Amino acid sequence: MRFSIFHNFDAIGRWHDYHGIMREVVEIARLADRAGFWSIWYPEQHFRLEGNEAVPNAVLQSAWTAAHTARIRIGQAANIVTQWHPI
Repeated sequence: MRFSIFHNFDAIGRWHDYHGIMREVVEIARLADRAGFWSIWYPEQHFRLEGNEAVPNAVLQSAWTAAHTARIRIGQAANIVTQWHPI
């Protein structure tokens, strides 16, 4: 059986510590990687109340997580293509 994490995180009341939130997100991914989780998924900002989500770009968050983990698969739960300029 494979287990994955859908990590939809926010920063309600913690915007002053954004870097700390990002460190925690990577630490959760590292722990999941060491524990043998199959994958971790990051959604785009549209899954939370507007203004409460901490990750506006799931692709960059995935790249940052990949740089700090070894084996866990990383995916984006949704990418709203019409929201991004192709260049």
